[in-house]
Amino acid sequence: MFILCTREEADNRNVEGYGLVFAEAQACGTAVIGTRTGGIPDAVEENNGGWLIHQDAHEELENLLIKLIDDKSLAINEGRNARRRIEAKITWEHYVDQICDVIL
Repeated sequence: MFILCTREEADNRNVEGYGLVFAEAQACGTAVIGTRTGGIPDAVEENNGGWLIHQDAHEELENLLIKLIDDKSLAINEGRNARRRIEAKITWEHYVDQICDVIL
C-alpha cells in the first residue's frame, strides 16, 4: 500500500502536478491512497488501483485503513487492478501516441 495525502492551499501555488509517484507505485502492482487535490485524480482512478479521499479527511482515511486491515484482499486486488490499468492506459506508448495526436 502506498499512501500520500497531499494538501492543496488556495494561497500557495505549490501543488502536486500529476502524481507520477502514484503511477509508479501502481505500475509495481501496489494499491494507492491519495487525496483529491492537484493532479492526483489524474493518476489515481477510484476503485481501479486505489482510492481517493478528500483533503484533510482524517476520518475518511481512518475508515478506509480499518477496512483494508479487516480485509487484506482488498489491497491485493486493487494492486492487481492498478498494474492492469497502468499497462492498459499509462505507458510511454500511450503518451507518445497522445503527443503525436496533438502535434501531427
